[in-house]
Order: sequence, then structure tokens, then C-alpha cells
Amino acid sequence: MDNLPSKQFSMPFSVDFVRTIAILMVVFVHCSSFPYSIPGDPIASSLITVNWFSADFYGAIGYLGVPLFVMLSGALLLDPAKADESMSEFYKKRFNRIGIPLIFWTIIFFVWNYGVHGISLSFFNIEQGLLTGSYPIIWFLYLLVGLYLATPILRVLVKHIDRNKFLLLIILWFVGTTITPLIHTFTRFSYNPLMFVFTDWAGYYLLGTYLVAAR
Repeated sequence: MDNLPSKQFSMPFSVDFVRTIAILMVVFVHCSSFPYSIPGDPIASSLITVNWFSADFYGAIGYLGVPLFVMLSGALLLDPAKADESMSEFYKKRFNRIGIPLIFWTIIFFVWNYGVHGISLSFFNIEQGLLTGSYPIIWFLYLLVGLYLATPILRVLVKHIDRNKFLLLIILWFVGTTITPLIHTFTRFSYNPLMFVFTDWAGYYLLGTYLVAAR
């Protein structure tokens, strides 16, 4: 069985360079969300369609930033050489980096919603805020929490899986995440997406490791 190398990955790229590109893309996608029209201005209103397509085009480029962040995290954290790190040690490190900022900003946004928007600090509102994210801008932290919780298990998988099975896993993820939605959107065919149980961000997380190991 041709396993992935157990020694620590040597990155064929600059980690800081990838981070910089990803950061610029995230800024880019937010800057592309300009107003489509100005109320009462007939000239501006006639450009609604043009503005919409422009924002959509540039936004689509910028949205590559988050997958880059996730792939980079996978390449760094799913290194087979780190598979023997204890769960307590790993979770302690991640809590210091992600848990504390998540708790801090969640409290800030709860206070903001209470003071500015008048949303009461009832048990239901707090519970809903914690489950869904008290503010959309910190959704990425919730994503990282989910990926980090699964990391000790994924590390064992990456360490012992052979290349062919890893490639099959990546293909199944790619088909389930990208191709089947296109079929559903642009054709009259119907399908049961439940056959693709491995989708979304976990695939990007593993893809980062696969691309580094398979080079």
C-alpha cells in the first residue's frame, strides 16, 4: 500500500504568500459588493444589470480566498507527522488561537445587538446566536471550529490512507460538491444528493494535504 509519507511535509510554496493572496481575495470580494443603483437616478438605474454582473464576476474571483485558507490549514495541520499529537494538546492550541477570539467577538456582538438593535439577551436569543453565529462576519470561525474538532480523526485517516483511496475520496468530494449542483441547476435531471455524503469544506481541508503529498 502506497501510503502518504509519514515525515513532515516540505511545503513547495511560501505559506505567507498563500495567506497574502487569500487575504487580498477576501478583501476583494467585500469591495465588489457595491450598490447596484441609486434610487431616483434613471441613468444609474439603467445600469443595474451591468453592475450586478460586474459585482458577481469580481465576487466570484474573490470567493476563492476562503477555500485557499481552508486548503492551507489542511496542508499544515493534517501532516501525517502530527498524527501522534495528543488530542488534549491539539485542542488546547486551537482553543488559544480560535476559541478565545470566538468567545470574545461573540460577546461583543451580543452586546452590540442589545445596545444598538434592542435585541433582548433572552435564553432563546443567546442560544440561537451561539448555534447560528451571533453575527455573519464571524462565520469563518465557526467553520474552523468544526474542522478542528475533526482534525485528530482526519490526521489518522491521512496518515494511513493510500494514494489511490485518497484520490477517490477527493473525486467523490469534487463530484458531490461541484458537479451535481450544476446538473441540478442547468438540466432537467433530478438526483438524490444523499449519495454524496462527503461535501463542502472538509473536502477543501483534505485537498490541501493531498496536493502537498501528491506532488
